[in-house]
Amino acid sequence: MSKSLYGWIIVSISFANIATAYGLRFSFSIFFVAILEEFSWSRACTVGAFSLSALLLGISSWLAGRLVDRFGSRKILVGGVMILAFSTFASGWIQEVWHLYALFGVLGALGGCGLGWVPHSVLLSDWFIQKRGTMVGIAFSGLGAGILLLGPVSQFLISSFGWRIAYMILGSMVLIFLLPLNCMVRNRPSERNGLSIPYRSNPTTMVHEAEKSQAPDWTLGRAIRTLPFWCLILAFFLLPLGIFPVIVHQVAYIIDHGYSRILAASILGAVGFLSSIGRLLFGTLSDRIGREKAVTWSFVCSITGIVILLLIPSLRDVFWLYLYALLFGVGFGARGPIVVAMMADFYHGKHFGSIYGFINIGNGIGGALGPWLAGYLYDTTGSYKISFLTCIPILVGACVLFWMAGWSRRRKNGVWKYYRA
Repeated sequence: MSKSLYGWIIVSISFANIATAYGLRFSFSIFFVAILEEFSWSRACTVGAFSLSALLLGISSWLAGRLVDRFGSRKILVGGVMILAFSTFASGWIQEVWHLYALFGVLGALGGCGLGWVPHSVLLSDWFIQKRGTMVGIAFSGLGAGILLLGPVSQFLISSFGWRIAYMILGSMVLIFLLPLNCMVRNRPSERNGLSIPYRSNPTTMVHEAEKSQAPDWTLGRAIRTLPFWCLILAFFLLPLGIFPVIVHQVAYIIDHGYSRILAASILGAVGFLSSIGRLLFGTLSDRIGREKAVTWSFVCSITGIVILLLIPSLRDVFWLYLYALLFGVGFGARGPIVVAMMADFYHGKHFGSIYGFINIGNGIGGALGPWLAGYLYDTTGSYKISFLTCIPILVGACVLFWMAGWSRRRKNGVWKYYRA
């Protein structure tokens, strides 16, 4: 089999992994409603499991990056499949709130980390050079496909068999579907010499790679002493702080305003489907017009979608829900491929997994705080208005940080300029 063809197989496997792992993760908003009804826990307490998962996902990303650098992506991916399958299946036996925190919050996070952004970012960066943003965008669009599929499927299973059986069925599917696929993964085109596929290579790519060969041998310690690193880690903190309160609580919010559960699940699925388009669109756009301009347009879509969602109580027409899904969905997660491409532009090398994994700590902290704070504010005020409004300036701040990261590392006379202490 040619390296080019196998490269596309790698992208397909990455797509399937991300679709399953993150589709299950964000289907929590479907299970969230069913679990609340059975146990009558507070929203802040229940969504705390998602917050714990986000925190551990971010913290463990650094460790995952180090493990990928040492053992390769394949072993980490296979381990992630096993852990995620067990945690999902075992969630069917939840009886106490600490069971939810242990299974979804802890084990689910570890399994999701093993199948998440870090191992796939390293894997895809090793397989592709030019059009890296495009290829990462294709693979990462699996998140949207997973939400599109697993959101409505989860609601169907819950309505048909109850949420416990639904978790058991989904856990079994993870093991049966993903384990054989990940056993096929090769860490790079040539395990002996580490060659990469220069996707549609041209003289510009060769010049770019020659310039990068003159760059420092980036380590985590050296990256920490650069301004782009801190801009991106702060942006990674603000992103989920502004996005996760909406994506986690949107189903409950829509149901609270009198719409049906199946419509709420459909809106979640639509957000997921459109996020796949957004990842591919903005990943490709970042290769053509620049990372910063592409990320700005994605923020415009996200913020406009949040404004529409806030106005839903007065608009009272299902059209506006679908317009929200279109705009917020296209922007949701579009930053993922752009961030990976920016990080690979800045720091790609044999320690890239550790550097990218460390930056995900910011994502974990923001992802933990955002959903819990939205639940707490709802329990306190009886409304999501304050938490959704707060998301808007947070996302504006994240956009500014992306521009600062790009500004601090510009071409000067055709040579990449590195800023370090």
